[in-house]
Amino acid sequence: MSALSMWRLLLGALLALALGAMANFAFVDVPGQPVAPRATAEDWTLPPPPRPAPATIEAAWEKNPPWPPPPPPQEVAASAAAAPEVPAPVPVGVARSRHGARAVFSVAGAGTVLLRAGDPLPGGGRVLRVSGLSVEWRDAKGERQQREMFNSYQIQEEAAPAPAPASKPPTRKGRR
Repeated sequence: MSALSMWRLLLGALLALALGAMANFAFVDVPGQPVAPRATAEDWTLPPPPRPAPATIEAAWEKNPPWPPPPPPQEVAASAAAAPEVPAPVPVGVARSRHGARAVFSVAGAGTVLLRAGDPLPGGGRVLRVSGLSVEWRDAKGERQQREMFNSYQIQEEAAPAPAPASKPPTRKGRR
């Protein structure tokens, strides 16, 4: 490129820029000052809630309390004397280790407990035997109990043979 063609290119670019600026001033509307909003009526607000007299509130509270009345003191003392019965421990599994099998009992409020045969149960009773998947124990009342773990399986019937295909599968010919 010669120096003359570079000057022509630069002059053409400046001419195009000047022409665009003049067109902008001629045809584009210049925004004026922002229009002030018209004065409107006062914004609406909630009216203040009515405030009833404290005596009225107290009377309504006494007439319809939000909760039931407390029990008489005699009932409270009687219910405290009768302690709730703690649920009996429930066997939930058998854990095996090199030290032998131990029964896993779920105890209310204590989580799970691992016990061997002969160990006492929390709340009374004793584990009598732990073998395979069965646990025998004597509960706090002295009754003998037994439970087999995972004994609710179902035996599937023999599977029916698969149906024969409707047509022979395509075979490959050629290379072996």
